[in-house]
Amino acid sequence: MKRPGLKLAGLFALALPVFMWSQWSPAVFVQQRLAAAGLDQVLRFDHIDTTWRPGLHVQGIQAQLPGGVDVHVEDVWLSPAWLQLLQAKPGVHICGESRRQPFSLTLLSADDGAVLRDIDVAVDSAQLKDHVRDIAMGMDVSPRGMLRLHGGMGVAKTGVPTWADVSLTWEHAQLAMGAQQVHELGDYAFTLVSSDDAWHWTLNGGKVLAVSGSGVLQPAGANLERWGVQGSLKVEAEGMIGDMLTMASGGAKHATALLSGILGNPRVQWRK
Repeated sequence: MKRPGLKLAGLFALALPVFMWSQWSPAVFVQQRLAAAGLDQVLRFDHIDTTWRPGLHVQGIQAQLPGGVDVHVEDVWLSPAWLQLLQAKPGVHICGESRRQPFSLTLLSADDGAVLRDIDVAVDSAQLKDHVRDIAMGMDVSPRGMLRLHGGMGVAKTGVPTWADVSLTWEHAQLAMGAQQVHELGDYAFTLVSSDDAWHWTLNGGKVLAVSGSGVLQPAGANLERWGVQGSLKVEAEGMIGDMLTMASGGAKHATALLSGILGNPRVQWRK
């Protein structure tokens, strides 16, 4: 015998959560959570709304990172990481766009903080020109080309990385000096893999400015600037870049840079 009442009740039970989700306004909820965490002054957004997936769509994110670095992200979509949820590991998929460059990653909760998986981020290196000029002691130098970050890492509740297995590439790297001179450098690849006692790094690539080397980072607490750095880089340069290397190394366009010290104050010793 047909039971239209039961069918109607079933449809209502399915439709009710969807209706409640569509009517929920997350803006106040998120603002309260940011205020409770003390982040309402460093992380802001223009608009946030629910999506049918279910998920959230956040627009106009503005954040201020340590060191006074301002970050602007136009669009971010967040949705549950269903596979991890079935494994009792709450997580969220994050994808978005910043300055017309897409990015994505999966954020998972952990006992000591969070885990970032499947990181895929692209950044125009020109956005780092102010930092490059600081390193170049105020010279009119600007990088060009795409930076791409892939891999995964763990982050403690304090924001300090706990482990990493990442690669960073600088594709079609260029260095613009002044308004006219643009130097084609080539492609570069940097890797960072952590172990129990140290974090091992490698750096290779380039043509006009060719580098090849490796080393380690030594963790030293919550302040990344206090982490130790050791390693060596073989450097070969041509043209004007070679002339600059000659000045820095004391007379050689082919030299080895020995790195030591800490990230906040690294030391470089040149050997011909």
